[in-house]
Amino acid sequence: MTRTIGLSILACLFLIAFSPVAKGQLWSTDFEGTNVNVSLNNGALTGAAGAGDNLWVINSAYAGGTAGPLTVPPTPAQPAAIVPNSQNYLHITSALGQAQTPPIENAHFNPAAPVGESYFTEIQTGISTIGQTGIELNFWMLNGSSANEAEVYVKDGPTGTWVQLNNANFTQSLAGQNNWMFTTYTGNALNNLNDVYVGFRFISDPGGSQPSFALDNISITQPASVQAVVTSPNPLPTSLCQGDQVTFQAQTDPSIGAYQWNFNGANTGPQSLNGSTANFTAGTPGNYTFELIVTDGVSQDNYTWNVTVNPCNPPNIMINANPTTVCEGANVTFQNNTQPGSAPITNVQWSFPGGTPTTSTSNNPLVSYSTPGFYDVILQVTDTNGTTADTFLNYIEVVSCPPPVADFDASARKICPGDCISFVDQSTNMSGAGSTWNWSFPGSDSATSTAQNPQNICYQTPGLYTVSLEASNINGTDSKSIAGFIEVDSCLAPEARFSVEADSICVGNCIQFRSTSRREDSLTWTFFGADAPYQNSIEQNPIVCYSDTGTFNVQIRADNEYGTDVALETQRISVKSYPEVVASPDQEVLIGRSVRLEAFGTANNFMWTPDYEIDCTDCRQVRVSPKENTIYYVTNTNSNGCSSTDSIRVLVRKEYYAGVPDAFSPNGDGQNDELRVRGNGITDMQFYVYNRYGELVFESYTQDRGWDGTFRGTKLDPGVFAYMVRLTYINGYQEILKGDVTLVR
Repeated sequence: MTRTIGLSILACLFLIAFSPVAKGQLWSTDFEGTNVNVSLNNGALTGAAGAGDNLWVINSAYAGGTAGPLTVPPTPAQPAAIVPNSQNYLHITSALGQAQTPPIENAHFNPAAPVGESYFTEIQTGISTIGQTGIELNFWMLNGSSANEAEVYVKDGPTGTWVQLNNANFTQSLAGQNNWMFTTYTGNALNNLNDVYVGFRFISDPGGSQPSFALDNISITQPASVQAVVTSPNPLPTSLCQGDQVTFQAQTDPSIGAYQWNFNGANTGPQSLNGSTANFTAGTPGNYTFELIVTDGVSQDNYTWNVTVNPCNPPNIMINANPTTVCEGANVTFQNNTQPGSAPITNVQWSFPGGTPTTSTSNNPLVSYSTPGFYDVILQVTDTNGTTADTFLNYIEVVSCPPPVADFDASARKICPGDCISFVDQSTNMSGAGSTWNWSFPGSDSATSTAQNPQNICYQTPGLYTVSLEASNINGTDSKSIAGFIEVDSCLAPEARFSVEADSICVGNCIQFRSTSRREDSLTWTFFGADAPYQNSIEQNPIVCYSDTGTFNVQIRADNEYGTDVALETQRISVKSYPEVVASPDQEVLIGRSVRLEAFGTANNFMWTPDYEIDCTDCRQVRVSPKENTIYYVTNTNSNGCSSTDSIRVLVRKEYYAGVPDAFSPNGDGQNDELRVRGNGITDMQFYVYNRYGELVFESYTQDRGWDGTFRGTKLDPGVFAYMVRLTYINGYQEILKGDVTLVR
């Protein structure tokens, strides 16, 4: 897989010679020559613990080796940005290594040295920064151990006090640098000094890691008039895949005379490129510092950033489809068999030109094609390293093809238990290759078959059985299922049986018989004593009517090809007579009054209907008080359940009257003991009685309550009393009656 990042590659590059010096450089050293201003292993900050297990040296030793119990790895090679490259550098080495033959004096330390043993080197720069700000200290360095093992100091003049530079003010950490790394101190400790001294201190730590503290190309710079800025790509990549191509573009400025890009071993081509544009291809995996240096001939500026090159093996895209040749309108199941590369797969994207759906993010999508032709399939796979795609040309062929039509027959459809039959496939469009048959014979000895024409399919148990066939070819599938297609007869003579809905009926009624016979092909009924049209029947469940009373026989005959059976039930049906009932003549009654009705019957059970203004519905004699003309029916039922009905018509005379007697005698003889309002059709009334003084002695609001001649529990003397009645009749008419009544004792 090839990934391209940034701009296209330019055709030509201008090569210029650069040394990685600081911008607006005030002072620098690359440790070549005599280094008279360097004071190695100075005692200023070594402390009382210094015992000489390790020491500062300046040399060009890079090879490792074995120093007693100590295995010394080689010092990492310097990147091309360090000029001169892989020559003298300042570093810690061990006394144990120096004692070997030949000596081992590269960048390493003796981890057996006591904790806290320290070693210090100072350098007199001979420069002044009085009145200047933004002064920076720059250097390339190694230190495989923690930041506590590497310290950087500055002081003003030989008698000044050493000041440790804060690690947080360095652009790259002083700790854990196993490859050469460029860092810049951006604090203000170097500003406004009269005579600048710098110092480097290494503190022993048995738990530390190689290589030891090492430095090269140290410089002190002031702010430059030119600025190194990378404008593309934006943002700058910090992680690349091996083989990635990136075009870096610097910000151009007419005052900039030259540009230099340093890739320090990461590029597959030259590690230093000149020009405002650099075309880079990621090479060997690892951690690298990239650098852009610009100069106007007087001052310089540089910009550095760290980049990790990863192997980034691309995924191997593989797919599968079933089927790859498909009929129009049919489905294809795709399967993603892609093998991941060096990074896990995070997303897949299918494209199906001509298919439905046209895209999918599923690993195993289902796609249909409606038009014949050849179709490409595209799968795009994304992992944390990027996106890879592959196109499978003409991968799916869609053909126009008729689907099968399933059909079948059998050598026999009605058989006896134990018989075997064969089936014949009559499906159409099944002559091509790839045709298949799937038969289903539930209830047989062979439940399924894949033969085109199954033979010897045997059934053991009587019943009706379904047969199903699924016919398939490369164009599709069709199925047919017929319930009850095969009948397995018992092949036994019939058994004649029947049931009837009731054993007893009333004369003149009809009753239904039901055959419960088994294995019959035909039935013949004989109903003795039935009405002529019903005496014989061949129906399965006939209805038969009887007009004569008595007890009668019933016979049923069942026939099939294996024999005959007859069932005769004597005195099976009892036909009962109806009772006789006579109701009283039609009646007439005034509205609001009642009348008595009665009936005479040969049975004891009576039932009156409707249940309207009647005092009893199951009595022989009843009293009714209808408000409208009403026909009352009385039904007389005997113990056999046979019923007869008669009726009485009650005519209602809608005439109203009311009155009050002119005398009454409340003497307890049961005759005329209460004074009541007489009349019919009264729905509301107020009845008042007054003595001769006009005092109210009695009142009533219903015809059922009369005056017994007392007042407040005391019998009144005989005399004449006045009354008033206010009446409302059922038709809404109102009337007032007034008069006198005589109380007699």
